[in-house]
Amino acid sequence: MIATTPYEQGKMAKQENKANKRLMTKRHHIMIGRLTSAVVLHCVCLLFLTVPGGALPGVEDGGIWNSVKEGTTPAEASAPVMQDENQRVKFKEYEIGRLKEEIARLQKMTEKHRLETESERKSQAAEEEAERSRQAEEEAERSRQAEEEAEMKRQAEEEAERK
Repeated sequence: MIATTPYEQGKMAKQENKANKRLMTKRHHIMIGRLTSAVVLHCVCLLFLTVPGGALPGVEDGGIWNSVKEGTTPAEASAPVMQDENQRVKFKEYEIGRLKEEIARLQKMTEKHRLETESERKSQAAEEEAERSRQAEEEAERSRQAEEEAEMKRQAEEEAERK
């Protein structure tokens, strides 16, 4: 629509301004939403990096953070693994216990998986056997019906010959 009068031109200019404001508001909200998402993601990352006490693998009691307070380096901080005089790796007792628990848990999981697989295999075999017996019954029914039809035809032919 082309505005011909100054009134129509002013009206169209207002409509365009409203549309531009709506568009800018949407862009502004999108920009703020992205900024907020970035800040939240950054905070979550910082939270994971500063998780207290033993969350880092190979570090006991939050060793990196405690080592700064104690004046020791992370390499000097205690680790769950030690070496004896023959340079063989020795695990601390709590680490051995944790590993044994993990092994037991994994053994239970594998046994459970094995039993589930075995039961699935048995149920599948039972289903296949039921399907085979059903097919055999259907085949027997079809052959019985074919025999009955043949017998009926034979009887009809005999009656036709008699007449």
